[in-house]
Amino acid sequence: MTVIAHQERPSRTELGRCLMESGALSSDWVPAFAAVDRAAFLPEVMWPFIPDGSRQPGDFLAAHAVTVDRRTDPAAWYGYADSDLSVVTQ
Repeated sequence: MTVIAHQERPSRTELGRCLMESGALSSDWVPAFAAVDRAAFLPEVMWPFIPDGSRQPGDFLAAHAVTVDRRTDPAAWYGYADSDLSVVTQ
């Protein structure tokens, strides 16, 4: 599996910044976030859940999944890998 280096992916830097600002990533976890790339653990095909912008009664979150294949659309694949979205891998 080929993974694009962190410094070549501004979206990964942006994810770290957003996680820090939201409080989801504390400063003591920053070195681990920087050292371990989420993309290295994702398969060639994944299904990120895109929020629909609304919550429905009984739903955890109103969302829909999209299929993203790194072989056919690497830019989208890395974009979703570096996003703060839930990703289904199987």
